Amino acid sequence: MFTLHRTVRLVYAVPGLMAAFVLAALPLPARAAGPDSRPATSTEGGCTLVFGHGRHPSEDEAANKSWDEANRAMASQVAADLAAGGRRIVRVLLPVTVTDVPAIVDGVLQRALQQGCGRIVESNLFVDGAADVIVARLRAYAVEPARGAGRPARIGATLYTHQQEYPNTQRHLERLVPATLGKELAADYVQRQGVR
Repeated sequence: MFTLHRTVRLVYAVPGLMAAFVLAALPLPARAAGPDSRPATSTEGGCTLVFGHGRHPSEDEAANKSWDEANRAMASQVAADLAAGGRRIVRVLLPVTVTDVPAIVDGVLQRALQQGCGRIVESNLFVDGAADVIVARLRAYAVEPARGAGRPARIGATLYTHQQEYPNTQRHLERLVPATLGKELAADYVQRQGVR
């Protein structure tokens, strides 16, 4: 287990456009097909893209690295639990320092379209400075395909949101286990959405 750093100074403003935008897609380990394995149906778009990303970077590089590790652990657990139900998963993980929201949205959408994913599941672990709470959140969106020249593909409305909040204290930062949070959030998502 690792310790999350408490961010003393949070940055809320989104800086100007970034020159580069990097998506790191990590493959899931191969697993044998079993009785629970089943291909995604055509309405699911062939796969689910699990996107992990923190918020509000700090000027402290070590703190940013801790949040990146925490988000990687939580998103990886969500991806593994969804894959265990037979879904094809594509993972996209971004460092907390990537803050260009339009570029993030466009990059995630393009990756989903390239991979034939009909759903995006967003996994976030971050500190909400205004409320002074630690937030673990899972959201799901449909990917809406292009419908002619006037209606390009886009990320649709939110289909599912589940958020857990904890006081922003050093005690909670030291005790939270991101993989466990990911497991809890994934289980709730599967149960409420009726997906495997």
